[in-house]
Amino acid sequence: MMTLLLATAMVSVAVTFKETAPAKASTVAVTFRQTAPAKASTAPPDPLYATAAPAGLAAGNEATSQAAVNKKGAVTWALKNVHGGYNNFGDDCTDFVSRALAIGGGDPFTYPRGINESTGNDHYWYFFTVRYGRWWSHSWSVAKDLAIHLNLRKSHWLKYWNDAQPGDVIFANWSNGKFSGISHVGIITKMSHGVPMITQHSPSQKNVSLNYWLKHGGRDVHVWIASPAAG
Repeated sequence: MMTLLLATAMVSVAVTFKETAPAKASTVAVTFRQTAPAKASTAPPDPLYATAAPAGLAAGNEATSQAAVNKKGAVTWALKNVHGGYNNFGDDCTDFVSRALAIGGGDPFTYPRGINESTGNDHYWYFFTVRYGRWWSHSWSVAKDLAIHLNLRKSHWLKYWNDAQPGDVIFANWSNGKFSGISHVGIITKMSHGVPMITQHSPSQKNVSLNYWLKHGGRDVHVWIASPAAG
């Protein structure tokens, strides 16, 4: 099985893709409803195999998730808000994607009764303001946890990046191929000659090529792309 590898030369970059714990303040305008969480765990997916599908496997044949997120709406929201605020998060890559899915894509929150006791349970995904402040799940604000959450929701994971579509979610581990080491996420907002173009926060970038991630992200970049299933 092939995994996605970088060129051997190391390239330094002035941008930091580090995700840290957020400060708690302010609000986000989003409609939500309570839904049942996924009930079974799923094995983590492998990184993407190669740049393109091999002969006989045409690009553009992405499987459709069982319950669909409005990916066009998520893309529209991301492009409109890429240069907007960070929602009071110091590093906002995951919150930005979560907001795109929730506000633009209409993806409903999934949450239990005891919100303050479930922030680390990746079956759940939510962000809202209550009387005593803001509450959110790790899956809302931490890239690895969002990836686990989408996996638990039975989202479809692509094998080849040229099968991606606008509205798919792309994750990165900058140093190896371990799913557990994912530390960054963006949303694909365009495809250009079979290459995903990514819109993201931390740093704020609009339609940056996946090739930029692969060249400047780290010493051994691996990526995963999910077609998000609705909560």
